[in-house]
Formats: sequence, structure tokens, C-alpha cells
Amino acid sequence: MAHSMRSNKGEQMSVIDNFMIEVTFKKKRFDKIPEQFEKLVEENLQYESDERIVLDLPLDWSGLKDGTVFSLLKYFGDAVYLALAYITGDNSAIVVDTDGKPVDRYPIVLHGMQMTKYVKKRLRVVHVLNKEENIFQVEEYILDLDSASAVVKVLSVYSAGKYSRFRVEDFVKR
Repeated sequence: MAHSMRSNKGEQMSVIDNFMIEVTFKKKRFDKIPEQFEKLVEENLQYESDERIVLDLPLDWSGLKDGTVFSLLKYFGDAVYLALAYITGDNSAIVVDTDGKPVDRYPIVLHGMQMTKYVKKRLRVVHVLNKEENIFQVEEYILDLDSASAVVKVLSVYSAGKYSRFRVEDFVKR
């Protein structure tokens, strides 16, 4: 089942806009959302079931700077999980965790287009540009709530071609 997502800005996504912060609440741990977080949930709700509530927050969400995110973590404890969400319509992109292992992924609809949302605190995005010539790009990103930007690029590698000592398989475990 595809989840429908709305853009908080209503415009086409740029590269950095491919990232969001996914907040998942486990419902069995609380009776209702406290009043101070009701507006946040109402404005950013993406999915709700009997077990969980999922919010997608933009990277420029003011709660990252004003401390609201830390209030959420303190109030809900282990009933809330924050992760990095990478959204792409590029079927050739390989998205794994930073160990090269598969991550949770969900089909979504954004701007009327079928997309895939990958979720994990640490993500590796691999773009194979030319398989025969061994030309690819690898970027790793982490969620860091203490940094100026919640998404931090920690690695960027571009292969040197077929004579490079690196292969895509060095970065992706199948």
C-alpha cells in the first residue's frame, strides 16, 4: 500500500529536500498526544495506524533549533523514534545503511509521483552511473540533532572508472 505524502512547501524537491526527519510514535506507550505536541502532529501527520503515528518533518523545522525535538524525546522516551528519511523516484539509486545492509523502505506518492522512502538514522546512497566502466558515486548521511543541519554528509566517493580499486560491491551488501 502506498502512503500519500504532502510536501510542506508544495514545490518540486531539490537534492537536500530529498531528506526529511521521520518521527514514529508507538501508540501503546501513551494514551494521547499531549496538548503541546498536537499542532505538530496535525501539521505533519503522514501515516497513522492502531500501533503507530508517523510524522515527516522538513529539515528546516523550527523545532530542531528551539528545543522542541529534545522535548519530544524527553517526554516520550523510547516510545518515539527519530530517523533520517530519504525520498527518491530514482529506481537506479541503491539506498542502504552505512554498513551496506538493506534499510526499511516504503512506497509513497509525492507530487502525484510514485516515490520510495528509505528510513534509517544512517543512510548510504549509491548511484551507479556506468556499470561496465565501474563509474559510481557513494554518499553517506547521518541524522545529527546537535549539528547546525540535522542531516550531515559524512562521506562522498566518486569512482575512478574500471581501473579503480573500489567496486560498488564494496559499498552494498546483497
